[in-house]
Amino acid sequence: MKNKNWRDVAEIVGIVSIVAGLVLVAWEVRQANNIAKTQMVMDLAAEANEFNSATFENAEVAELVAAIYDPNHSEYTDAQEAMMSAVAWHFANLFWSAQRAYDNGLLGDDDILMYQSSMAWHIENMPAMRPWYKVVYNTAPWLRDMFVFQPLVELACGSPTPCGDLAVDNKP
Repeated sequence: MKNKNWRDVAEIVGIVSIVAGLVLVAWEVRQANNIAKTQMVMDLAAEANEFNSATFENAEVAELVAAIYDPNHSEYTDAQEAMMSAVAWHFANLFWSAQRAYDNGLLGDDDILMYQSSMAWHIENMPAMRPWYKVVYNTAPWLRDMFVFQPLVELACGSPTPCGDLAVDNKP
């Protein structure tokens, strides 16, 4: 009889140990997921901050950024146009990374909405960049169906529906 009681106690202890182990593993997985999500947000912010840092560290970039925001500025040097192309691709890569992170569960709904709003903000507030964003639209058709690029589709096509390539060359 005593032997049976010890066996029952041992089974209960074993079951409790297994359940506790599974709970610990689940907690660790959740923590790792939270860390990965936080790291992704920080990495994306660092990419955006890299552009901001260049603006105040380099007078040439600062002048270009001021011109990009000015709706009346229309004359750009070849070097400035090359930089504008790079800016368009920088932000396209940043927004693409955000979309991929969201698709893989590393960003939440609020985050991806913020990135889509940011894409719209860049298009609205940087008028000189609009032709360069259209080049991105033409060059990277895989972006057209991504949620975060909906403002780019609307800029390029005048509607929320992707419209195909806009031009033959890749210069605005």
